Amino acid sequence: KQFALSEHTNERQKTGLSPLANKPAFLAIYAGFAVVLNVIRPARFALSVVLSPYFERLRGALRRRFGVSARTAAALVVLFVNLIGTCTLMACGVGLASALAGVPVWAR
Repeated sequence: KQFALSEHTNERQKTGLSPLANKPAFLAIYAGFAVVLNVIRPARFALSVVLSPYFERLRGALRRRFGVSARTAAALVVLFVNLIGTCTLMACGVGLASALAGVPVWAR
């Protein structure tokens, strides 16, 4: 993830060159992402601990409702939360960025 973000925010966008063509800038961006991700790691872990009972309830509800095994219910929870949750968050992020930038999502 960090390499892709660093590459995206570095020289390739401006010059079309490899990000390693300007190593100091690339490494600074990469290090910045590494620091940010390490700083928020405890918050991400705490969030996962807080959310785990809700995922367990959802898994139990799917198991009872559809009469599937615990393994299948867990797979359904992961599929739905990852697929639908990620798409929803991305759509909200794009919509927010579009609104803040004043650029429409769908050009006419």
